[in-house]
Amino acid sequence: MRPGVLPQHVQRTRQAIAIAPLLINAAQLAQALRIVAMPDRRTLAGKGDRIVGEGNLHGVAEFRVVRPSLKLHDPLSGEHLGDEAVVLGKAVLQREGADSAHSFFVTSSTQEIMQGDLLIPDVAPTKDSTATRPGAAVDAQIISIVGGAAHAAQHQAVGINKGARDHIAAGMSLGLIAKNTQQQATRSPVSESGRLLIFRVYDSVSYGLITESVEALQVGDKAFAPFMEYTPH
Repeated sequence: MRPGVLPQHVQRTRQAIAIAPLLINAAQLAQALRIVAMPDRRTLAGKGDRIVGEGNLHGVAEFRVVRPSLKLHDPLSGEHLGDEAVVLGKAVLQREGADSAHSFFVTSSTQEIMQGDLLIPDVAPTKDSTATRPGAAVDAQIISIVGGAAHAAQHQAVGINKGARDHIAAGMSLGLIAKNTQQQATRSPVSESGRLLIFRVYDSVSYGLITESVEALQVGDKAFAPFMEYTPH
């Protein structure tokens, strides 16, 4: 490897982190400001434009512009785990309004901004957990494929229904079992369909990069700790 060139798996992980969605919880959704107007009656806005957002500022002046894209639920309990959101850009408060309608200046944008998109406080992301309980077993399921594809393979990112509260930590490597392999497990020893490297951890959801795969993976497939005894459900 040439000096200064990162290993391929590090490059792939960084690329996955860059495109991974933001996870918004119920409290953040409830407190978000909604964009209600664009400049010159336009339908789209971008960097350098002024927009109007409606809601309570809660003393915040810097915001991320986001668009919720997918509600995530635990496949077993039905619990709402949060909403995936696409980060469209950033905006700063320009003028506070007296009637909860405030003026903002868009400082950056990666996609076009529309009415109905949300403004949430631009706070530093929670540091991904790096500590885990020794020997903690993990039995999770894929609940999201980043980018919205029906199937995932090597070098793609997926979300699972376990997070920091379940002792998931960034840097963990999990085994993956596809549904058709699970169905065959009662007749022969189960074999892994791939490996998942966790890179981002929220309270109840984590995202990882598929570092190896021998078959296509999809929502509902299993992710488990390599040291646990896997029992098909």
